[in-house]
Amino acid sequence: MLLEGLKVMKDKQLLHIDCTNLSDMLQAAPFHFLNMYPTGVAGASICHAAQPGYESPLEVVSHQHLLFVHLRPEVGSERRIGDRLEKENVQIGDVAIVPAQATHWQGIEQDIAEAVILILEPEFLAHSASESVYLDRVELLPTFAQPDPLIYGIGLTLKNLLERGTCDTVYAESLLTSLSIHLLRNYCAFEPNLRKYQGGLSKRQLKQAIDYIEANLDRKLTLEAIAKQLNISLYYFCKLFVQSMGIPPYKYVLKQRVERAKRLLKEEKRAIADIALECGFANQTHLNKHFHKLTGTTPKSYRMK
Repeated sequence: MLLEGLKVMKDKQLLHIDCTNLSDMLQAAPFHFLNMYPTGVAGASICHAAQPGYESPLEVVSHQHLLFVHLRPEVGSERRIGDRLEKENVQIGDVAIVPAQATHWQGIEQDIAEAVILILEPEFLAHSASESVYLDRVELLPTFAQPDPLIYGIGLTLKNLLERGTCDTVYAESLLTSLSIHLLRNYCAFEPNLRKYQGGLSKRQLKQAIDYIEANLDRKLTLEAIAKQLNISLYYFCKLFVQSMGIPPYKYVLKQRVERAKRLLKEEKRAIADIALECGFANQTHLNKHFHKLTGTTPKSYRMK
């Protein structure tokens, strides 16, 4: 079966696609549905897709790294990445990794296959820990479907938050930075020698970071922008901030946004939806979620006390 499949591959048409482009994706395979979501983080996007059972007439080459996070068990499929062809018995939570510029082909036996596809620009991996990793040393390895609870959890969390429109950029950055470091450590030909820092941020750096956060709560604040202010990578900023403050920076940002909302709710009679936007939340629902999580009550109830 596999040898026959390899012979057939030679006759397949090769299709180069940009997987951040919806029309390119629709050329690559038939879909029952294909929902694409920007994450708000440069170099990373996701799509939620379902496909019928089919055998692709095409071999696809993507400009981006693709992480297929499977959401349904499949009776079986055949997948080819580069020169390797394997038969897979995919289970929920399995992850397949197709590096950028690698040829990819798949034949699916089940009626419907469903997945979250994490789409990462090649430079995204090295950028997360730029002090220790150089782009020309990052070689992501092709990986056939296998369990990876961390990637599955990140993919599912991002999908759910983006579908609801309540994904905070700073939280997405935190998740995607963890994903990037996990890939560098476990799925690259050369594991990076990530530097180890102890003692947290210096007093000057911590003050600079906190001042920047306070000054930009009402804007599209990103952890990347804060890290640039300190001239360190996003990965090391997150690590050192936790050492200094005891909580991740995204939690600190959310806490400060809720604190500002509390002050505005007491001082002003403006609509709660307007206050949500002024504090940097995506919408009132986003504010309600984090306000209740941190205070145990809703903004409306808090205002009425």
